[in-house]
Amino acid sequence: MKPYLVVTNEAYTDPTGFLSHPDGERGGEGWVEFKNAKEVVLGTYMADSDEQAIDMAAIEWEVSKEVLAFYPLSKIY
Repeated sequence: MKPYLVVTNEAYTDPTGFLSHPDGERGGEGWVEFKNAKEVVLGTYMADSDEQAIDMAAIEWEVSKEVLAFYPLSKIY
């Protein structure tokens, strides 16, 4: 088994931004706006193949496999 990072495909993702600190206000001070679509990390999955990792995430998040992408992770020693 190998670790895979499963993310949403950027073509199907449109988050607007995030707060840079807890005291910030959405759309105001402390708000970091994304200019382009970004991927959203759904999690790390231990799987035998990239397809299996996508399947596991799709089932857990109850989403279509077509809106997901993956990155194989490497161990750093």
